[in-house]
Amino acid sequence: MVRHIHLNGVWYIALFLALLLFGTSTEIQAGTTGKISGRITDKDTGEALPFANVLLVGTTWGASTDQDGYFAIINVPPSTYELTVRYMGYATTTVSGVRVSVDRTSKQNIQLSPQTFEGEDIAVVAERPA
Repeated sequence: MVRHIHLNGVWYIALFLALLLFGTSTEIQAGTTGKISGRITDKDTGEALPFANVLLVGTTWGASTDQDGYFAIINVPPSTYELTVRYMGYATTTVSGVRVSVDRTSKQNIQLSPQTFEGEDIAVVAERPA
């Protein structure tokens, strides 16, 4: 015996709304973030700085450059940020006013200046045991 299910108008509306909601959930979230990318190089030589740390100030987002000095920070909410770059042997550099827009890439090519560290002289004296 075959049973036929008869739905009244309310069920059709509920089914339509459920399909509409679940069928478009990916479109609802699409286009809500942006991206920051660029290259970190030495200001004097123009050479890439691999594995430099690139951080968005006041957030937990950041990236390290690859061996060619390129980086990308994805899924960044639209706003204006400060971008800080740190690399051993170079002055820490901060770029203000980095604007992130929905579905856009903010290009930030940054040159770092070498920085020397001066410290105290340390004398190590070895004594021969008697």
